[in-house]
Amino acid sequence: MKKSYILFLAVICNCVNLLSQQISKTDSLKIKSIYDEANRYLDIHTDTARIWASKGISLSQKIKYDRGLANGFFYIALSYDIDNQLDSVIIYYQKSTRIFQKINAQKASAVTLSNLGDIYFKKGNVDDAFKSYNEALLFFESLNQKEGIARTYFNIGIVFKQNGNYQLATDYFFRALQLSESIRDTIKTSLTLQEIGNIYLRQKRYDKSIHYYLKALKLSSSDNLNIKAGLICNLGAAYEHAGNFIKAVDYYNEALVIYEKILNKQGMANILLNLGELCNKQKKYNEALTYNSKSLEIFKKLNDPYALAFVFYNRGSIYRGMKLYDKALGLFQNALEKTKQLKDKNLMKNIAQEMSLVYDTIRDYKHAYQFYKLNKTISDSLNNDEITRKITTLELQYEFDKKQKISEFAQKQKSIMFEAKLKRQRIILKAFLLSSTLLIISLLAGFGYYRTRQKAKLRALEIELNKNIQQALSQQMNPHFIFNCLNSIKGLIIDNQVEQTEKYFGVFANLMRKNLEYSQYPAIPIKDEVDALKLYVELEKLRFKNKFTFKTAIDEDIDQYNCKIPSLLLQPFVENAIIHGIKNKTGEGNISLEMVLNKNRILCSIDDDGVGRKQDQDTKLNNHKSYGTLLTQRRLELIYELYGKAKGLSIIDKKSSDDFPTGTRIEFEIPIIVSLQYFSMSIVRILQFWPKHVPLKIVS
Repeated sequence: MKKSYILFLAVICNCVNLLSQQISKTDSLKIKSIYDEANRYLDIHTDTARIWASKGISLSQKIKYDRGLANGFFYIALSYDIDNQLDSVIIYYQKSTRIFQKINAQKASAVTLSNLGDIYFKKGNVDDAFKSYNEALLFFESLNQKEGIARTYFNIGIVFKQNGNYQLATDYFFRALQLSESIRDTIKTSLTLQEIGNIYLRQKRYDKSIHYYLKALKLSSSDNLNIKAGLICNLGAAYEHAGNFIKAVDYYNEALVIYEKILNKQGMANILLNLGELCNKQKKYNEALTYNSKSLEIFKKLNDPYALAFVFYNRGSIYRGMKLYDKALGLFQNALEKTKQLKDKNLMKNIAQEMSLVYDTIRDYKHAYQFYKLNKTISDSLNNDEITRKITTLELQYEFDKKQKISEFAQKQKSIMFEAKLKRQRIILKAFLLSSTLLIISLLAGFGYYRTRQKAKLRALEIELNKNIQQALSQQMNPHFIFNCLNSIKGLIIDNQVEQTEKYFGVFANLMRKNLEYSQYPAIPIKDEVDALKLYVELEKLRFKNKFTFKTAIDEDIDQYNCKIPSLLLQPFVENAIIHGIKNKTGEGNISLEMVLNKNRILCSIDDDGVGRKQDQDTKLNNHKSYGTLLTQRRLELIYELYGKAKGLSIIDKKSSDDFPTGTRIEFEIPIIVSLQYFSMSIVRILQFWPKHVPLKIVS
């Protein structure tokens, strides 16, 4: 019920938005189709995606459609993100965000701000990233969108980790972990466990780091190889720092194989960088330089400032081991400048330590002491015992809260069951003491309950009927039928039959328009139903080269303009007559539609002189039954439940005197649905049609 209410509000808001901006349904559908094309080209050719997005922007500006304009900027930002043109991405995300906030599109605003934060972070603008994430969080919280809240907590935790604020980083990671587990998002849970492991790795608590990496690896799906490879890589790093180089190499190589398989350049470069660092620790300097050069080549193409800073730092460390001190200092200085911009305290500490060692080696004690002090200052801020204690407290509190919630839930269930039992006993006691009064109340309540159930049943039937109408429409407008129609028209074009081509293009367009229009109503005038059917038959006659004739005979007592029948009901039976009856017949065939008035119902019959059902089934490998016919049969059953009983569907196999199939005849009755206008004009006539046991449905 709540979901239906939310959907209803969403539809109303959308309608108000469309009306306020005075855009037609055709324009909105056209813009949507343009952006569908832009989305399709994102992974194929980004320049083409931007061309389509620009077309959507131009049309949206022309008709003053703000939502369409914002969507266009969003798609252009996505395309530039794929091309790694980060400055352009920021510009278009900012444009998109301003419009989304202007039209109060909260979810779209939240997603765009979150994406913008990712780009700022990628560029090293951690302050702007933090601001964007917090703005996105406000929108996600107002919508109570748990998945978005969890993702934003995770991103904010990454920012704090990057700044070396491990206390707040861990706080946000555990918040994200709790939400991700509550919504059973295993991917986000696995990533969050991985980041908690990363914090322990930076604090040199390798056993805890490995523990969280292994927990994350158990949750990682084999379908998402990127996440799995990242976890394996982190396990390698943990074992490397713990001094177990053999296990570290095994894990690195395992991750590298996965990254190469899925062509993840970023992952491959990270593994190569780690292997270079490992070789450096083992004093295999030439191998270390080879790995470092390969990773540097990839990271330059990716334009990743964090990765480049790490590459320069590791390369400087290799040159220090090779006693090439000038080269080492140049690379360390380059890495330090980039790291200061990125505000990565952990890397700054390591670079300062390396530079202090180099200056000490070359007897430049002034600079050696200067960088020693820098290293010590940063280390003190990162390795604070109080921070470590608070992180451990947060972890224990998380585990305690988790167990406590399970216990509270079980207790609550017991309490609910006890209250329910007690309530039943009270009801029985009151029923015994006040039986006469409760009997009357029960009768009234039962009557009200019955009426509610009947209304609910009718509503359910109407919903199912509407769904059936949409399914029937999809059958009539299925790609196979459209393809055949267009193929037939293509043949006319090839034969240079200009007039015929224009005629059938008009027929085809008219049929599509009528089908879309009539599918919105539960019932339409008989005249409209028959006209749409004739358009369909005309296209099928073109397809089968006028192999059959189609005639209609409608009782003169039927007012075709005011008497209504359920929309799009007749076409599946005529389609069956053509496909299964006339198609396989040698020579021309005939199909007829007859409608005869019978009190408040119409007896409808569809007759063909085709090959008959048995011969048609013999031509197939299996006994096939038309899906369109099944839908229509179910729809007739729903119609009879809603509008009154009538003669159900009958399929008559026609035969000659010598028992040879001569075609098929289908008969069924349709309850008439009378318009309010017709009611006022012909009250006496309607009363004649009034059934004795079923109320007549009046539709304005």
